[in-house]
Amino acid sequence: MTDARNYSARETLKNGLHVTIRSIRPDDRNALMAAFKELDERTLYLRFFGPKQEITPGETRRMS
Repeated sequence: MTDARNYSARETLKNGLHVTIRSIRPDDRNALMAAFKELDERTLYLRFFGPKQEITPGETRRMS
């Protein structure tokens, strides 16, 4: 059985770019917040099923 908290896989995209897909970690919190701020309104609406201005500290704890 795979431990989801430690999941990591290296993949190669069709364009040849190598990427690592891994579980989110607590130290990713700042990057997560920065990425959230870059999302457009439509993406936020579709992801969170309504308008959303920011991620709360509780949400970031649950995500990481």
